[in-house]
Parts: sequence; structure tokens; C-alpha cells
Amino acid sequence: MKSFSEWKKRIRGGTFFLFTVYLLCLTYFLFFAEEYGRVAEPHRLLRYNLIPFAEISRFWRYRAHLGYRAFITNVLGNIACFVPLGFALSVLCPRMRSTLLAALSGFFSSLTIETIQLLTRVGSFDVDDLILNTLGVVCGWWVFSIVNRIRHRREEFMILSWEEDEYPDEQDYLLEKEKGKESPVSVNVSREKNQLQASRGAA
Repeated sequence: MKSFSEWKKRIRGGTFFLFTVYLLCLTYFLFFAEEYGRVAEPHRLLRYNLIPFAEISRFWRYRAHLGYRAFITNVLGNIACFVPLGFALSVLCPRMRSTLLAALSGFFSSLTIETIQLLTRVGSFDVDDLILNTLGVVCGWWVFSIVNRIRHRREEFMILSWEEDEYPDEQDYLLEKEKGKESPVSVNVSREKNQLQASRGAA
């Protein structure tokens, strides 16, 4: 039976690996994907939009000409692409587990990307992208919050199960403890229970 701390380390390790793959894919999509117009043109004028919701309104207004796919790609795509960022940061950085911090991390991440796109001329600076990307990171945090709450409830159920003597080893531990003895199995079970309770307090 693996300890809960070992499972948490594995989850964070897997999240870090997937997060690295995600960042590589996002970098390619934002700066090198020619099919999305990510081609540097040194002589092209700087393009930017500083009016909130102007581009979103334009895509909606001309959806019949541009197609719904363009609207979905521009609006929902900018949100969905940053949901994994909010989720991964919540797993890897426990101190960032709040809506405000998620919004700030999303805002500054998107601001950096938009500025690089503007200066390298592989895209434009769009305040609408800034808003949508930030919303995507916040949505990622919300998804993590829901998953984390479900995990806590499951852990709470496991602790209650121990307390109700559904695990014979825990009962054996109590009997051995009354006799002043502790078997190796019961010690391990007790340690797992303590680790579980500690993990609930830390996460």
C-alpha cells in the first residue's frame, strides 16, 4: 500500500510532465503555427486593439460571413487554451490557489504573450485575447477546485471508514495498542491514516 505522500508526488510529477508538453504545444501554436498566420513579417506595421470586446463583437457581428468556426476559434479557443495553465499552476503551486491569484497569473502570462507577438510581428496585441486568456486560467482554477473538493470528500470518507472499523487492520491496531504492542501492519495503517489527515490539512 503506497503512502498518500508518494501518490501526491507522483501526481505532481505527472502534472509537471504534462504541463511541459502543454507549454511546448502552446508555444508552437502562438508563435510558429503558419496555418494560423504565425509568420514574422519585419516590415509589417504593428497591429493592436486596445478597445475591450471590440474583436469579439466584430467576430459575432460578421459571423455569417466569417463562419461560426472563426467565432468559436477566436473566443472559445482563447479560453480553452489557457484552462490547462490554470489547472496545472494550482497543482504545482499550492500558494496560488485562489481566484485572484489565478486571474493575476493569467493576466500577466497573456500580457507577456501578446507583447511578444506584437514586437516580433507574428501576431497582434489584442486586449480581448488578454481578457479571454485570463478567464481561461480562472476556469482552470475553478476546475481544480471542484476536483480537489471531490478528492477531499473521498479522503474524508476513507477516514470515516477507518473510524467505523471497516478496516480490520485498524481494529487490530487498537487492540494491540491496548496491550501495549503495535504490529508492523497496524503501524503502517496508522501511518497512512495520519498522512491522509495531514494531506487534507495541507491541500
